[in-house]
Amino acid sequence: MQTTKTTATESIAPSHHSQWLFPISTLSCTPTAQERSLHEEMYDRSRGIEFLFRLGTTIGLHSPGLFTAATWFHRFFMRYSMLDYHRQTIAAACIFLATKTEECGRKLRDVARVCQSKAKGVDVRDIPENGPEIEEVSSQILAAEEVLLEALCFDFVIDSPHADLVDLFEAHEASYRLQDHAWSIAHDSYRTPLCVLYPSKIIAATCYILSQRIVDGPHSLVLGCSRVGGAAIGVTAYSSDPQAFIA
Repeated sequence: MQTTKTTATESIAPSHHSQWLFPISTLSCTPTAQERSLHEEMYDRSRGIEFLFRLGTTIGLHSPGLFTAATWFHRFFMRYSMLDYHRQTIAAACIFLATKTEECGRKLRDVARVCQSKAKGVDVRDIPENGPEIEEVSSQILAAEEVLLEALCFDFVIDSPHADLVDLFEAHEASYRLQDHAWSIAHDSYRTPLCVLYPSKIIAATCYILSQRIVDGPHSLVLGCSRVGGAAIGVTAYSSDPQAFIA
């Protein structure tokens, strides 16, 4: 997981609403998309987020911390190329930074060990606690964290659609089944760059509407049509307890 220094692109211009919300057209102008292709970048972003979630879950980072780290990951690659910064190194740096800002402190060495275990596909107990391998990974994470801080402009605050979903659940007395689907869709949305394209409230409302469509079945009118390809909507089962998110 080698990390090299590069400069941020100047071709990506955020919208006037926020420095972190970009027009969809800018996805084809990111450093990675210009050097490779948009399809390849979206694929590697998804892989990077999957690695980030597995790493964060293993070290015990709570859900808000995971979503914060995932948002930083997408923000970073709007300005830097995956050819210069490996997705796993940046994912690890995002997780390590999130453990600090989310008051869920973890030792760098512990993060490095779990990172290596996930990258190699072996049990973390098979990764030595000390040695040149862990020292190298730790150094890479620290170096990536410095560039990450620069890319984020030290702006750590994010708005999560999960927080907005909690408000929607309470306002509409949503069933547990609807909450479960909405929570899962919102979670899986981080595998795409939606968090840097739309405000969290829009993403939350979309997740809620799609979930209502799933719960109502093929005759649902929630999307204004009699039939939608519901079978194509796939979600992953994650904890949907709003109280767990608030806590």
